[in-house]
Amino acid sequence: MLTALIILIALIIILVLQLLNYLKNNCPENARNQAQSYLLRIVALTDATEVGDGYLLNVGTNTFHVRDRYVRRIRGVKDAKSRHEQTCFFVPNQGLPSAEQIATALLMLKNDPTLFDKWAVKDGESFKADGRIF
Repeated sequence: MLTALIILIALIIILVLQLLNYLKNNCPENARNQAQSYLLRIVALTDATEVGDGYLLNVGTNTFHVRDRYVRRIRGVKDAKSRHEQTCFFVPNQGLPSAEQIATALLMLKNDPTLFDKWAVKDGESFKADGRIF
């Protein structure tokens, strides 16, 4: 009887520790920290530079200022198909933290800077990483 009670207490302790570990790893604060860490890795990968309210990304003759939901083209307008200087971008999963949305835009623009013109012309539509509309 005593060993069964000890085993039951041990199982309860294990379950409580697993629950605490789950809550620690899945809390909103941890998600924000992971998103920020992901953004910093993408900034390093794309060689972007942090500025006051966003990040500067150089791609060929274009320089983009990427911030939460907005992208501004600073250089490269002469060669562009459209004359738009600023546009917004929309990520289909609105539950993504803003750091992860910025990281997504940085990766997409680094891979294909012509997406900026597509975003500007098709304002309000969502694009996949290959430039096709969702």
